[in-house]
Amino acid sequence: MDQISNFEFLKHHDELLFRLAKTAEQSFVPDPNTTLMKVRQLSEALAQNVAARVGVEYGRYVKQVDLLRELEYTLILDQKIKDAFHYIRKLGNDKAEKQYLAEQLLSKIKAAMLTKKSTKARRKK
Repeated sequence: MDQISNFEFLKHHDELLFRLAKTAEQSFVPDPNTTLMKVRQLSEALAQNVAARVGVEYGRYVKQVDLLRELEYTLILDQKIKDAFHYIRKLGNDKAEKQYLAEQLLSKIKAAMLTKKSTKARRKK
């Protein structure tokens, strides 16, 4: 049985926002990393939704930080809202950077292991 989400109200406004919020909510305990990713995506989608409504340019080539600055200027956002958007953006950036570094490290470890294995195989010959 599906639990009712705290974000049901979003269904009436935007299905994507609802799905992102619901997934973040459901992942909170079993997978905090997914929650962080979904909250970041929700923040980005929400900013784009607002931008579309007020005529601010957004899209694939507009960085989130630039979109937020333009929305801040256009709408004169409350400080708490600005802080929340930027906090989520920075958390997402930190997570992405750490994941990238971990992948790089794993790649280097694999390469070192393959090199070691290859060296041992040549010594046996």
